Amino acid sequence: MLKSKTVSVSIDCDPETAYEFVANLKNLKNAIENS
Repeated sequence: MLKSKTVSVSIDCDPETAYEFVANLKNLKNAIENS
């Protein structure tokens, strides 16, 4: 729950950072699925 709030704040403050966060999250998900 705390992480969700942090992400929301990041998106509100800095869209670029939020975009990078989402991209990293997708890469992490792919890495987990492929391992």
